[in-house]
Amino acid sequence: MCMPKGLSTFFLMHAIVPLVVSFFVLFVVSKTDKQGLKVFGLVIAVILWVIAALIFSFGLCSTMNKSMPMCSMMSMMQKGQMQNIDQQGVKCPMGK
Repeated sequence: MCMPKGLSTFFLMHAIVPLVVSFFVLFVVSKTDKQGLKVFGLVIAVILWVIAALIFSFGLCSTMNKSMPMCSMMSMMQKGQMQNIDQQGVKCPMGK
């Protein structure tokens, strides 16, 4: 299906959530004295950063990709231009 126009904002908002959670994890880690808990908190923070980066990069790639075949076919169907198109998306001169 076609993605909404505000897709970059959608993914940006969802990428901010793990970053905010990682901030609070790092804040709590800075207040603790136990070395094992500090290492665990740092690992959790890094995992949250990776999740945020994946969400952001997926959103960036999907908004930068303008050649979505499903979107172009749906827009052609709405305009009534799908009569002479075969399964591979090539116009048929005979009009199957």
